[in-house]
Amino acid sequence: MNVIIGLCTFKRPALLKLCIESLTNLTIPDGVGVEFVVVDNEPSDMSKEIVAAANFVYLSEQSRGLVYARNALLEYAVTKGCDYIGFIDDDEVVEKNWLLDMLASMDETKADAISGPIEIVLPQDAPSCLKYAYQFSKVSEYKPSKTLPMGNVFFKASLIKNGLRFDQRFNHTGGEDIDFFKRAALNGALLVRSPLAEVKEFLTAEKASIYAFYKRMLRVSRVHYKQKYPSYNALFLLQIMLSFIEVLLFLILTPVLIFSDKFKVKWLKVIAKFFGRILSRKKMTSHHYG
Repeated sequence: MNVIIGLCTFKRPALLKLCIESLTNLTIPDGVGVEFVVVDNEPSDMSKEIVAAANFVYLSEQSRGLVYARNALLEYAVTKGCDYIGFIDDDEVVEKNWLLDMLASMDETKADAISGPIEIVLPQDAPSCLKYAYQFSKVSEYKPSKTLPMGNVFFKASLIKNGLRFDQRFNHTGGEDIDFFKRAALNGALLVRSPLAEVKEFLTAEKASIYAFYKRMLRVSRVHYKQKYPSYNALFLLQIMLSFIEVLLFLILTPVLIFSDKFKVKWLKVIAKFFGRILSRKKMTSHHYG
């Protein structure tokens, strides 16, 4: 059995080093060949040295954007003829049993793709309310899903042998992973969320701010409603009305609950959802990667 474990990186050498160190400590079962691959979307000598020191494969992707970087990794996997592909992000670290847990989950569920839990680790000086924004949650047992995120995932290489790739339309918006696995499911793939194979994601100081969280929620809302309602219709207008009513309700509650951290986070989500629904009608040009 041959496995490729890959990640894409962009200007985060310190986090990349931690990620690679965790991967080098993985327990690899007998009979399993593993190749580690790093796709650098902003080539630098520092990142290249870190990858070389670990004897990982280093790939440079000149076209800017996470879709290009992830597709480059998929193309490499196709040329190697592997059986399974694992993806994590460059700001994550894995436990030594991560690969064992992913393989066990695949075997127990007979799934085509498995997603493991992600625990967000905040910097010590992060705003206190963000602990409610990034609360750790995971399924207690295997759970079928209509789609999966890409941050901690493991899937059969057969999924991409018929040309399944990340859609370039999402290169500047995010949501390419959700779209990728939705299309895989439509083609008959069994997608499962697993309680096993946890990873830790370390938020940088730049990302660990209230404004960054709001921007993240706004982007997610825009992408979601752009996909769900590609054109104006009665249902979309109803969603706008309901969201507006929700905003008014929170405005009424603000003087009473403004000092509650939980309320602050919920308020950010409500505002992001409202403006995300409205802005989903506009062309999305913001670049979320890097």
